[in-house]
Amino acid sequence: MKTARHQQGFSLFIVMIVMLVIALLVVVTSQSSTTEMRISANEADRKFALSMAESGLRDAELRIQDFSTAAVGTVSFDYNCTGGLCLPAEPINIVDTKPRFTVNGTVPNNPIEAWKRPSSANSRKNLLEDPAARNSVAGQARNSNVRYIIEYLGERKDDKLIRYHFRVTARANGQNPNTAVTLQSYVEMTPP
Repeated sequence: MKTARHQQGFSLFIVMIVMLVIALLVVVTSQSSTTEMRISANEADRKFALSMAESGLRDAELRIQDFSTAAVGTVSFDYNCTGGLCLPAEPINIVDTKPRFTVNGTVPNNPIEAWKRPSSANSRKNLLEDPAARNSVAGQARNSNVRYIIEYLGERKDDKLIRYHFRVTARANGQNPNTAVTLQSYVEMTPP
């Protein structure tokens, strides 16, 4: 009879160990699925921000297309990026005797890339990061999460045809403000 009681206690111990292992597996599985859900949500947010930044590039490209029909001298670029129209940090080449675009001011001795320039004199955020710059300096696409700037890179003359070059930098945020995507494209415009 003593052996029967000993075996029952041993069975209880084995069952407790098996239940503990199963509980541990459940906890690990639930943590793994939670982590995978977070990863997929972050990836979806990044894809959303990428899509929005691409829409900013397209919006800026349409704006550049409108430059071709604008009156000569009505579109102006400056170092302070007024209206999202910027002079680049590097020198620009103007070959046209009657320039199509107005260049206001000069580039300082220690220029900063346009997308890194502060949005105002006392701001630590740049043009594309500052939410206050969305409607004023950085230009705006159809969504308030998207900001872009257009830099006038200069002109090149090929066989009597002048080509105008621009660099567009667009930044968009996802649903999470920490998700940001920045894209650049180069655009060449020929007059009509």
